Amino acid sequence: MKSLRYLLNFFVLMTMIVSCKTVPLSSVSRDADFGQYLFKKSRAYSSKYFSTEQLDIKVISDDTKNLRGKVNIMQGEYIYANINILGFELGRLELSVDSVKFINRIEKSYYFGEFSKVEGLLGIDLSYSQIESIILKGFVVDGSENRKLFKSRLNEGQEGFTYTYRSSFGAEVVSGFDIGSYNISSLDISDSKAGLFLSVFPGIYYEDPNYPRDLKVMVRSKSMDAEVQLQVGKISLDKFSRKNFNVNSSYSEILF
Repeated sequence: MKSLRYLLNFFVLMTMIVSCKTVPLSSVSRDADFGQYLFKKSRAYSSKYFSTEQLDIKVISDDTKNLRGKVNIMQGEYIYANINILGFELGRLELSVDSVKFINRIEKSYYFGEFSKVEGLLGIDLSYSQIESIILKGFVVDGSENRKLFKSRLNEGQEGFTYTYRSSFGAEVVSGFDIGSYNISSLDISDSKAGLFLSVFPGIYYEDPNYPRDLKVMVRSKSMDAEVQLQVGKISLDKFSRKNFNVNSSYSEILF
């Protein structure tokens, strides 16, 4: 069960950290009202598809691991991810609006269930649409955004802007933006009840599309305390692919 929670937390970690994209300077002048721009961005439709061709993952902890992975998204429908080491798949995960599918190759087990149980499985109370919003936009859009509510979540400091979303159950997502360029400078996700704390710092970005080539991630949870370094391979915005979730008869179902 410990390794199950480790892999599940790690899948959500991967899908969230690839979201720290920049705001193109050509789309807004430096002296424009940031709050108005971000509100408009929250209403804008993102690309239908998002996929990383390859994700090189180095987990630095007591037992350092070099892994590879992949993330694929079909907006409004699916988030698919898998992790492998030396060509051997450790597991695969698919989140949809109403379901969760997970295969654990290490323990030869699987779980297919309702998305409403994702809070208990992953230890964070964010809906599918909110998780997808973090990936595609870099901050939370919860489906009830209005200018007054949106403005109350913005704060301007000496070094930049922050946008803070707090769920009714305690999860908090803070997106930081550079005050001059509006580039995302950090992403912090925490849920004290679940014991999950995550900080992401982007490095160099691709020019088109504006996604990071590398990221430094600090993660602390009940099952993981590590630094994660990622190198993001080619990004595609015009396709979606995922493997099936057929399981061998020898695999056992995870029950809760």
